[in-house]
Amino acid sequence: MSDDYLWDGSGDPPADVARLETLLAPLRHGAPRPAVVARRGVGSLAAAALLVVAAGAAAWSVGRMGTRADRPSWAIARLDGVPDTQSRASRVSSRLDVGGWLETGEDDFALVEVADIGEVVVWPESRISLVATGEHRHVLDLAHGRIDATVDAPPRLFFVRTPSALAADLGCAYSLTTDEDGDGVLRVTSGAVSLERPGRAAVVPAGAVCSLRAERGPGTPLFEDAPVELARAVTAFDESGDASGVVDALELVRAVDTMTLWNLLPATEGSVRDRLVARMEALVPLPDGVPRAAVLRLERDALDAWYDEIEWEW
Repeated sequence: MSDDYLWDGSGDPPADVARLETLLAPLRHGAPRPAVVARRGVGSLAAAALLVVAAGAAAWSVGRMGTRADRPSWAIARLDGVPDTQSRASRVSSRLDVGGWLETGEDDFALVEVADIGEVVVWPESRISLVATGEHRHVLDLAHGRIDATVDAPPRLFFVRTPSALAADLGCAYSLTTDEDGDGVLRVTSGAVSLERPGRAAVVPAGAVCSLRAERGPGTPLFEDAPVELARAVTAFDESGDASGVVDALELVRAVDTMTLWNLLPATEGSVRDRLVARMEALVPLPDGVPRAAVLRLERDALDAWYDEIEWEW
């Protein structure tokens, strides 16, 4: 018996393979066969595929809201083990429809193609759903678990909803975790992410981390190597609103940490905001034509112009 059919579909299938294909035909998603880039041992590929299919029945679930062929959807691929360049060689594909959901088991990773602009790795014991996808926006819902997103697109085209905040992609790569109550953390590895909730927002650049809490939404972002006392003071402020620790830690603030102070400005007022602005000015002067009073009034254009200057520091 030739093994060509098992590799590239040519020739006649063995009887047991033909019977299996008939049984699985209703589940076919209709995606084109991926291009073959290197021939591997057929036995090992078949064994890996069988293990993946068997595990998927219990541990990797995809739910659909209907079966219309014209329903927008994204491709899903199972990753064999922890995500890396090797893990992507062995996978079984499916589709995630708008309105549908994907839930991974305790040992399963999945790769979701974000239309034609990027991809999302879904970690074990996570649940996501596809809310919308189209020319002007793509929206995922992360109910719980972890995703790693990599997107190459104009800002504010890809969004991820969590129980506590909306993550708006600004052209970046990041990991986002959340539990079912909305507590979690965002880590950005390139570009920036805007975390948003009514009355609260935070811009998180590459190298920074930001907590999420159900009761208050996004916290204040910090670079992962921020001075310990500054990190403690910012965390205390996020939890209690007491800014005294932040004021005491201002002398520890580096030029790159003006990003943290910039994010704190809307949450402070009066003399505290004035102290933050003074420390920021000492490290990264205001751009020409931007009055200090405009920053203290939180005028959007003034804040954005200063952010552009601060951004050079990292």
